[in-house]
Amino acid sequence: MANIVSANEGSDVTFLRDCAATALEVFVHAWVVPCGDAKFSGEENYLLIASDGDYAFAEAVPFDTDFLGTVLHDK
Repeated sequence: MANIVSANEGSDVTFLRDCAATALEVFVHAWVVPCGDAKFSGEENYLLIASDGDYAFAEAVPFDTDFLGTVLHDK
């Protein structure tokens, strides 16, 4: 589970896409749940949940493989 913040009112979700792709390299399932907070205008928060178990999260945003970004690697 990770909190991912995207800048520019959620218009740039590149890091979120990359994190989802990276999580799916290790786990079978991943979900993106929006966690907006009006106090932090100009940024959008998302909860990335990854697991081998198949769960249901009511607020999860559906996405397909076209959403996934580049897998992140530690250098």
